[in-house]
Amino acid sequence: MEIQQIKEQLTWAEVIKHYGLIADKQARLKCPFHNDRTPSLQLYYKTRTAFCFSTNCQTHGKAIDVIDFILYYEKCTKHEAIKKAESIVNPGAATTQTTATTLRQAQGSTNEKAMFLERMFTISKMRCTTPNLQGNTSRAATLTINNSKSVTMPGRSTTGQGKMKA
Repeated sequence: MEIQQIKEQLTWAEVIKHYGLIADKQARLKCPFHNDRTPSLQLYYKTRTAFCFSTNCQTHGKAIDVIDFILYYEKCTKHEAIKKAESIVNPGAATTQTTATTLRQAQGSTNEKAMFLERMFTISKMRCTTPNLQGNTSRAATLTINNSKSVTMPGRSTTGQGKMKA
């Protein structure tokens, strides 16, 4: 697909929707390229360009198109931005290399999550069954209030607990 075709087919509405950004009624949004309290990025739907009016922005003074927006947003090369724009226009035409890379990343993060959960479970299980320093395996404490009532508090150690007065 030609770059000009991508620019003609890819609208600002599709791009900002893809990145989860929302423009206001005047087609302005908070610029994602710098800290912004008020909307400073103006979208021009007819010319398919955008301009940030903030002096803190790396794009200040330049009108950018959808491919440049992707380039700055993704912090990637021009070639990668064009490929990303093409994948937004034709979501079904993703390359198998990109799909394989994404699949490997997903599997890696799933394995990391599983290993983390297994370690946490093991640590938790060890804490519940390991006796404390005084040899007391019970994790409950008993408090005596006014020498008349006993209250059991789960998860507390009996060491250092004395009588409490109400």
